[in-house]
Amino acid sequence: NFYKNTREFSAQTSDLNQLENEQQKLIEDVKCNGSLAQLYNLYSFIIHHRLDNYEYVEALNKAKEIISYRNPKEMILPESALVMNAIARCYVINNIDIDSYSYLELSKKYLSKFKLEEELMYNDIHWMKYFFHSGKFNEALELISDIESKFKRSNKQYFLFYILFIRTKIFIEQGDLKKAINSIEQYFSTNQYEENNKFHCKIISLLTTFYILKQDFSSSLKLIQKGLYVSHKYKWIGLHIDFQLMKAEVLLGSNNTFEALDLIKGSIDNYALTVNQI
Repeated sequence: NFYKNTREFSAQTSDLNQLENEQQKLIEDVKCNGSLAQLYNLYSFIIHHRLDNYEYVEALNKAKEIISYRNPKEMILPESALVMNAIARCYVINNIDIDSYSYLELSKKYLSKFKLEEELMYNDIHWMKYFFHSGKFNEALELISDIESKFKRSNKQYFLFYILFIRTKIFIEQGDLKKAINSIEQYFSTNQYEENNKFHCKIISLLTTFYILKQDFSSSLKLIQKGLYVSHKYKWIGLHIDFQLMKAEVLLGSNNTFEALDLIKGSIDNYALTVNQI
């Protein structure tokens, strides 16, 4: 019930203090009346829930809280492996390298011991992100080649997109724009395009970025028009703004400065842009 209520509550309210109070009350109740396994399970859920909602500092505070109360490294239960994996993800996202490695290693060891296969798949994703952020590109690419087929079999769309995204970003970091574009085009040649699939729209956005980098404005504009149509149709506001701003980049690259400025101003006036978008 707590998981269900938390999801519904967080979808309906922006009052994070109230959500924090509800979570804290339940934590205290489980500390008094529940088991250690239940407590680890609860913290694992809360940390992931915070991360999924981009509340990285709050997630980190929860990770530190459970470690200071009872470090999951001290007692090895299946649930302690789960919360270690959640903490590892939190540390990776917050770029805390030494602790990231320690928790990734331990959670992988005990997730394997307890044969928690799905959680091990998530652990692989955390490792991939860790390697990428640490600049260990060869290790990240090697891991991707090992795990990609596993995610295809389970048809986990978000993670397949994320694997594609990281691999493509590595090619960009290595200065190989051709491989980056081929990586995405190969994805579309082996996967049926579905208009209402948000991840396919994100991949179009990624490919558009690379065409802009190549200054191939004609190809960029075709993809942008497609992206604008689909993102507007399905009300994917964040993606719609991204395509608007990419169109502004194409206009600037084509020396249509005033049109680009109008488009940017319109986006700022009509949408709550993130700092990164601004």
